[in-house]
Amino acid sequence: MEKKYRIQIFPNHEVIVVLFKGTVQLKDMIDYVDELYAHRDFNQGFSILYDFRGSFALGYRMEVFTFMDKLKKLRSESSKHKKIAALIDGLNQRFLGKIFLKLAKSINLDFEMFDYPEPCVQWITENQEKQKVLLGLIADARKELV
Repeated sequence: MEKKYRIQIFPNHEVIVVLFKGTVQLKDMIDYVDELYAHRDFNQGFSILYDFRGSFALGYRMEVFTFMDKLKKLRSESSKHKKIAALIDGLNQRFLGKIFLKLAKSINLDFEMFDYPEPCVQWITENQEKQKVLLGLIADARKELV
């Protein structure tokens, strides 16, 4: 079965970019988290940028709680504050994101949703050079995914 996501970790920029494609279900999100936490370059303190544009997030409110319980267990040993940004382009993504937003603070996550890459990377970092690099990385990764 083909993965619905692609993980790219950029240690020099302390950011993880995760791109999703097709119909993304809860199982895909759990598989992604398992793979990310097992990745040799993973660092709990890195910001994460999710790019859901062009995908369809299929889930139910109860499934978000299951996903959050998994994250809570994985993050239980970390007190590091982490920024998580999501690029979205659909109402279903926005709905599920709002549920996640309400729960994220309880596990020390700062979560925001964005419609466009520019404000998204500006929120992740104030460093303009880093913003330019991140915009390029997102664009390149999106081209490779399609």
